[in-house]
Amino acid sequence: MGCCSSKILFTKETERNNNDTQEHFSKKKELITKEIKTRNEINLIYYAEFDDTYQIFGKKFVVNNKDNIDLIFEEKQIKLVDKYSFRKGDNKVTMIIKNKLTNLSFMFSECRILKDITELKYLDVSESISFEYMFYGCNRIKDIKPLENWDVSNSNNFACMFSSCESLSDIKPLENWNVSNANNFQNMFSYCDSLINITPLKHWNVSNVNDFSCMFSSCKSLSDVKALENWNVSNANNFGCMFYGCSSLKDIKALGNWNVSNVINFQYMFFKCIVLSDIKALENWNVSNGNKFISMFAYCESLSDIKPLENWNVSNGKYFGYMFYGCKLLKDLKPLEKWNVSKDNKVK
Repeated sequence: MGCCSSKILFTKETERNNNDTQEHFSKKKELITKEIKTRNEINLIYYAEFDDTYQIFGKKFVVNNKDNIDLIFEEKQIKLVDKYSFRKGDNKVTMIIKNKLTNLSFMFSECRILKDITELKYLDVSESISFEYMFYGCNRIKDIKPLENWDVSNSNNFACMFSSCESLSDIKPLENWNVSNANNFQNMFSYCDSLINITPLKHWNVSNVNDFSCMFSSCKSLSDVKALENWNVSNANNFGCMFYGCSSLKDIKALGNWNVSNVINFQYMFFKCIVLSDIKALENWNVSNGNKFISMFAYCESLSDIKPLENWNVSNGKYFGYMFYGCKLLKDLKPLEKWNVSKDNKVK
């Protein structure tokens, strides 16, 4: 729905609390509406009502108690009293939402110069069910300590929450997060170029997560995944692209004890892990439910020995295309002789 069809929410309570005359009130409404229609005149944030959601920088999220939102037009900026005010051109959060929100999806998505999120430590997120894309593309954020004491226990969706936070290197503030209700970690830390140490995730309860696809995709500085050794991934069904493009990833011993018996999608899991040479940890993986293995080890340029895979039961696999494409050092394919790939018509 385009901005031209949006309507601004002004309540009688707003008018009363701000001691607005009807004339002043109408002028504010006209100015704000004009800004929403043009989106070019002045740089300010706006909230527009679309059914039960509000629009922020073209992104949607649900706001509770919408009838109590107070809008004040002041100094070419809309401020939401007791709510939230943030201009896309600012580098820090200046006001904060005091009311509980049930959905924080896309809240700061693509706020590329946002750096200071100190005020978020006061945000009550205890009723939020989704953090999807919350900080996506916030490539200047380095310090996430304000999130340390967030109660995220009700959320099930963390997809792309920190994706493309290219300056983020320290995730220690997340170590005590209760993610036991989460089921979606898709792209959660993808393209976090500076992320080296994921030890803070060591004690996360991920037992309900079914989608880990692209979780650490293109984390170019990540060299080992020891922190994930005791993760219970038994409910997972999607590992697609999980470590895609992790060009520094060398040690995957920690994955040896993972129960992957329910995983259907393994495609691109280790794609372009160019320094990965030892995959012995995967020797006892039960991949019998696996359906997609496309490009799983493609461009693993240091991989020369695939003997650990010789006893894999891939009889349910239908897609094996490019599985070892670009593995320049790979010479011996004998370990794959007993593989039953009869369901893949292209292999036939």
